[in-house]
Amino acid sequence: MDYKPGDTVYVEICTQVFATGVATNADSLPTGTVNKNGADDGAVAVTVSNLDAGRYKAVFTIPTTYLSGDVLNLTVAATVSGVAGKAGVWHAKLGIGVIRSSTAQAGAAGTITLDAGASAVTDFYKGAWIVLVAGAGAGQARMCTAYDGVTKIATIGPNWATNPGATSIFAILPAAAVDVDTQLTASHGAGSWQQLTQTAAAALAGSLAGSTITIHRGDTLTVNFTGMGDIQNWTKLWFTLKRVAEQTDPESLIQVLLSNPGGGGDGLLYINGGAPTLAANGSLAVTDAVTGAVTLTVKPAETLKLPNEGKLYLYDVQVLRSTGVVSTLTNGQARINGDVTRIAA
Repeated sequence: MDYKPGDTVYVEICTQVFATGVATNADSLPTGTVNKNGADDGAVAVTVSNLDAGRYKAVFTIPTTYLSGDVLNLTVAATVSGVAGKAGVWHAKLGIGVIRSSTAQAGAAGTITLDAGASAVTDFYKGAWIVLVAGAGAGQARMCTAYDGVTKIATIGPNWATNPGATSIFAILPAAAVDVDTQLTASHGAGSWQQLTQTAAAALAGSLAGSTITIHRGDTLTVNFTGMGDIQNWTKLWFTLKRVAEQTDPESLIQVLLSNPGGGGDGLLYINGGAPTLAANGSLAVTDAVTGAVTLTVKPAETLKLPNEGKLYLYDVQVLRSTGVVSTLTNGQARINGDVTRIAA
C-alpha cells in the first residue's frame, strides 16, 4: 500500500505469553514510536488501544511536513508477564499520492471542470497532472496550466484528443511525474528538438511511483523535475542513474552533484562508470526551492558515452538537508536510445 503525508496509519499488533504462545494482554498498554529516516520522531503521537485479549490497534497520522521518499518505521514496546520486548511492526517509504479524484462536471478542448468539492484556491492544481481514468476521454493525461477556484475550471495543455465530459472520472497527481525536454541540438542540427512528456496514466494505481526518462545518446539531455517538495534547506543534491541500485556510485551511468554553497566538486561526477571529459558537461540547477523544481543537464559529448543496450535503468534525485538528513525526492526508470537514422550528410 502507498502512503503519503497526512495519511492515517492503522496497524494491528498481538501479544502473547513467550513460553506458551497463548494470546494475552500486556501488563500495561503498549507504546509506539515512529522513526523517520533512521531517527525517532517523538512529536508523532501513536495511540494504542486494546481490541480483545492479546490484540491491539496502533494508530498515528503521518505529519504533513514529511516528504515523498522518507522511510518510516513503527516500533511497539510491550511487557507481557514481566518480560519486556520491542518489535518493528510497520515499515513504509512515502510515495506521491493522488491529490484528488472525482467525476468532472464538464469539459472542453482545453479545459476540464472539476467536481464542486474541488479546491476553492485559484491555481491550487497548477502544475499537477490531470489523468482521465474512466468515462469520456479515458486514458489521457495533461498538465494543468491554470485553475479557477471559483468556476472549478482547470486549463490544460496541450488540448485533449478527446474532450472530457460529465461522465469523465479524473485523478490529479503531483507534478513529480517528470516533465522531460530532450533538446536534440547535437547530431540533429540547431532548432531540432523533441519534447517527451511523461504521462501518469499507466502509473495510476493509487499513486505515482516515478516516471520513465528517455535519453538519446549524443544529444543534450535536459530533465525538469518539478513538484518534489520544499527543499529550501538543501545543502547537496544528487542525480544518479545506475544499472542496479547495488552498484557503487563510481559505477554510475550518470551521477551529477550540486552543492549549496557551490564547491569545486560540483557537476558531472561519473559517466558510464568513468570520469567525464569535463565536470562542467553535467549540471543540476534549483529553479524553485519552495516547490522542489530542479533541472538536470548533460551535454552531448557525455551522453554519447552511454551504453546503447535498450534496457531500463534506475535513477533517483536525493537531497542532503542542513539538518543532516538525506532523503529521496523522486525516483524512476530511464531508457537510453541510440540513433536509428544515420545520415552521412
